Amino acid sequence: MIYIMAFSPRLRLNARVTGRSAAARSDVEWNNAVVSGAAEEIRMRVKKAGTAAESVFFAGGATGARVKEILSSVQNAESGAPCVFFNRMSANPLDVQVKPESGSSATVLRGNVLPVPGAALVPLYAYMRKISGGDVVIFPETNDGALSDADISHIFSSVASLSDKILVRSDALTIKTALKYSPYCLITDAAAAGAYFGKRIASEKDVLQSMTLLQKRGAQSVIIFSGNRMYATGDMGGIYRAEANPLPEGAENIATATFASLISAGDDFENALRKAVVSVTEENGIKKPSSGGFSVLREPIKARVIRNVAHYVRENAGVTFRKKPLGILDIAVFSQLTMLDLEKLPGKTLTIAEARDKYLEKNPDGYVDLGVIAPQTYPLLSLCADSRRYGGVKIVDRSSLIDDEKVVQFTAITFLLPTGEYCVAFNGTDDSIVGWKEDFYLLYDKPIESQRCAAKYLARLADEVGDGAEIYVTGHSKGGNLAVYGAVEGGEKLAARLAGVYNFDGPGFTEKFYKTERFAAVKEKIVSVIPQLSVVGRLFNHEERVMIVKSCFAGVYQHDLFSWETEGDGFVTVPKLDELSDKVQAKVNEIMFTLSERQRKVFVDGLFSLLYSTDSFTLTQLMKNRGKLFGNFFRCDAETRRVLLSMTMKLLSDRYVREMIFVSLREAKKMQAKKEFEERSIVSGKIDNAIESIGIPAGRENPDSARK
Repeated sequence: MIYIMAFSPRLRLNARVTGRSAAARSDVEWNNAVVSGAAEEIRMRVKKAGTAAESVFFAGGATGARVKEILSSVQNAESGAPCVFFNRMSANPLDVQVKPESGSSATVLRGNVLPVPGAALVPLYAYMRKISGGDVVIFPETNDGALSDADISHIFSSVASLSDKILVRSDALTIKTALKYSPYCLITDAAAAGAYFGKRIASEKDVLQSMTLLQKRGAQSVIIFSGNRMYATGDMGGIYRAEANPLPEGAENIATATFASLISAGDDFENALRKAVVSVTEENGIKKPSSGGFSVLREPIKARVIRNVAHYVRENAGVTFRKKPLGILDIAVFSQLTMLDLEKLPGKTLTIAEARDKYLEKNPDGYVDLGVIAPQTYPLLSLCADSRRYGGVKIVDRSSLIDDEKVVQFTAITFLLPTGEYCVAFNGTDDSIVGWKEDFYLLYDKPIESQRCAAKYLARLADEVGDGAEIYVTGHSKGGNLAVYGAVEGGEKLAARLAGVYNFDGPGFTEKFYKTERFAAVKEKIVSVIPQLSVVGRLFNHEERVMIVKSCFAGVYQHDLFSWETEGDGFVTVPKLDELSDKVQAKVNEIMFTLSERQRKVFVDGLFSLLYSTDSFTLTQLMKNRGKLFGNFFRCDAETRRVLLSMTMKLLSDRYVREMIFVSLREAKKMQAKKEFEERSIVSGKIDNAIESIGIPAGRENPDSARK
């Protein structure tokens, strides 16, 4: 069912000037009165499509009585598409259209809109209780002062609690309010969007950027009209354009009615939006076909989904740890939850379900920009919190230390399972530049600060838990390296309680590390899990057991654990690494280990001094400030420039390193589109979409059709 809401339908009186009399006065021929406005036109189009619909019209005063009379007679003649009327307590606006017998086009004199008192809206709230989750609700007209801000918010919030399919036609004043309720489709124009953002939208690039920002702020899809063009972007990232000279009259209504009818009939979201854009440039039975065309500016993300750890969590949501013991995929899940800022209250423990609630108190829409490399992990947290398996798992400790001066980025979380087992997860490198600088300190043959922290953390835990307690240790990327180091250096008590150590694609160590008795004591409990095209997880040496898993991404993006395919209770494994991984690993390690201690220091200090010189402290900031890098490079001292240039040339001179770079660059645009989709899904509250998105291969239906 489609519900169409009109708070201020207009009565239009049509007049035609037929000539001039001898007294030099115009002779006017008055034609019939009609109900004008977007709501009535959409109602007519929806009815023509054969879709079940009800229209709500507020009518008041003499003009309102005439509106009600006209619509009631139409309703009786149609014997369908029922209209429901409420008293607006003030007169509807009256428009007069004057059309000369020949010559210039008609002139419309528009009447003012009087506000609808809040008391008049009370019957509407009772009426809206009939709306259900699958219904489409359309607010087809801009506000024009008909409703107060408070009333708009009240209406939107009431409808949003009943249905998630809200189509809103917004002006600059109502865009902000509409976005709070994650509209299914936000329909506006370039002038209104520009006023909302406080800037002039002059080019196609501006329009596309505005649509992306509107989606980031809550809209699931966006339609913007700009001149003779209509743009639309869907929930799967597709961008479509209709162009005509001119666009047909009522193009907004054509697109809205088509989209709503298709969605109500169960059509696919993205496909319905595409057809809505096409409808603007096609014959529709009322308007003449317009000259122009339809273009796909960007294809939507493919809907094919791989099975990964998120799907494992969903499939086992009702299976407790007592029924199915802790396994490798559970441990992988804990390694990913460290990416989020999960609080532990002083002196208290939190369950994962409680931690999610605390997280939402700080981040109401669930979305936090984790930077350019970290995947969105909130959907996984949401899945865990709502499950019997993970919801009651306790966070008994969280320790974090980030210090630019000490060059340390460290986070550890201790999870306590209902079965009495402990799982300690160390966070990998985040978006901070200091975190990456600490990673480069791994080039030196001495512990980094985070490694020392990891060993102390685990040693303290081993002292605090009972003798029979089992401790699992894990981490992804640098977190995996910390897990191995902490397990080896955490002392005899830890070694006795250690049940397993899982390094998910984390770098290794120097040969010296593996020669110690401490490593030998726990070696059999350590396993490294790496994708078939691993780069990070193959840095330095590895002498522990290795599991090679299948990833659906390409290049360095295989580092993303959510891209690792699962089957049953484990990862999908492959028999051997990709040859490209072998070649790149050999070249990188060759270069790294041929550097002297002095060269390593110059390289690391020089590189990060250069990065900090751009006034950046995160990779996200660096991407915005990257234009400063080139100029600042020539301000470095001669030795630093020489070492940095030498390292760069040695890497780029290798054909396999270049191939890895090219593969990754080809994947980069796809991954950016995937990230945008994840963000839109989370902000708009479509957690199911967000959960699916973390397992979607980043390819598009036709990657070469960026523009047709």
